[in-house]
Amino acid sequence: MVKAASELSVAELERMLSNRRKSLDSLTRERDELRRRLEIVEGRIAEIEGVGNGRSPAPGRSTAATRAMNSKSLHMHVVEILARSKDGLALAELATAILDTGYKTHSTNFKNVLYQCLYNSKDVRHDASTGTYKLVS
Repeated sequence: MVKAASELSVAELERMLSNRRKSLDSLTRERDELRRRLEIVEGRIAEIEGVGNGRSPAPGRSTAATRAMNSKSLHMHVVEILARSKDGLALAELATAILDTGYKTHSTNFKNVLYQCLYNSKDVRHDASTGTYKLVS
């Protein structure tokens, strides 16, 4: 039968504490060894995958995708196209015109990106009656 904690002597409590510390030290050493072995395995996996820095990319991240680089910003393209259109352009027409200039994007929803650009631009205003965007005069 196990004694209640209040019935144990100081020597018995110290012995129990010593046993627990030994167990903790043993488990800590085992954990450190497993971590070291895991790092070796991950390094081998990275070598086989061909990852440059020896570490796996963050979950959900691709190492192949790169940002599309354009000679001019989206805002500059918008201003140039709207400068040629005195009546203004609808969002869909503007998106098509920008992409026709060779503007590169990886966006799955380019119209949304364009809308954000237009919304935050001080050079462009929206004509609600015609649904078009025009340059501010």
